[in-house]
Amino acid sequence: MRGWDDTGQSNIDFLFGISVFLLTFIYAATFIPGLFSLYQPASIDLNSVAYRTSAMLAEDPGWYTYAVNGNLTGDTAWETHDNNLSRIGLAVDKEHPGVLLIDKINKLNEINYPVVKDKLGLNGTVKYDINISIVMNDTRTGERKELINMTTPDCQATNVESIERNILISTGKQLFLDSGIKHTDSIQRINISNMTPSYKDNFTIRIFNATGNIMKVEWSNDIVNPISTWVYGNDYIFYLNGRYVASPPVVLSDEDKLEVVVMNNALVYDVYGNLTSKYIWIYSNTSLFPGGEYGIDYFNDPVYKLKSVTYPATMRIEVWSYAFE
Repeated sequence: MRGWDDTGQSNIDFLFGISVFLLTFIYAATFIPGLFSLYQPASIDLNSVAYRTSAMLAEDPGWYTYAVNGNLTGDTAWETHDNNLSRIGLAVDKEHPGVLLIDKINKLNEINYPVVKDKLGLNGTVKYDINISIVMNDTRTGERKELINMTTPDCQATNVESIERNILISTGKQLFLDSGIKHTDSIQRINISNMTPSYKDNFTIRIFNATGNIMKVEWSNDIVNPISTWVYGNDYIFYLNGRYVASPPVVLSDEDKLEVVVMNNALVYDVYGNLTSKYIWIYSNTSLFPGGEYGIDYFNDPVYKLKSVTYPATMRIEVWSYAFE
């Protein structure tokens, strides 16, 4: 015959069983979703990816590699050596984060989209797509110019993150020629004889506080005698207040700013590879130039300085992950 106290044992068994079941259920509910986390791109923190990508573009000058006597080295001027591109960055240099070089932006426009993703580190275990937009405020003309609008191919986006940065665009260096300081000559000679072989930029002379007509540009191998006139549109061009001039002469008033741009590839060299085009000659019909016995040194003049020219801009980066096929 069963004792009276045995009848309560079933309640303890039930409580023990239900506790084990609940613990197992809670463990399974916590563990199972983790099995599928690798296949859920929506869980990825795209904000950090967008920030990292924008920082890389705005603060890093980029890098390309090459070999010298079998030793691997490199340089930041990847825009001229994109075949050996290691990483993409648009900054002028590391000392000026947020100042982007327009030559690097123009080169980025030419690179295939898959290469851009790879060199920005967006082709890892998780795949990303990206949009890059840079719009510059040209303060000379008051216009907003779209420098790049790289859009991604169609994909199945599951989430998108964007970041916007205020930046500066460096359009290169210009020689600032202030005619208000002195204007006694109708011809201005610009000395470029100390140009280094590695210098590949165009020569830009910004003339302001001047009244008169700018007629033409010639070159010479000395300070006394001009040799030949460059061809307008091919060898040199004019920008009046930021707008391209169809043909010279250019009429200037005190409020105008004229940029005389001489193409680097218009320079002439002798059979030994020595620079023949040592002086740029700019002609006016009035005495609006400072002139000078030895002209103006384009690179190192003590009065008329070579300065970097920058314009404000906005860079917008959009990044998203997408479902695997």
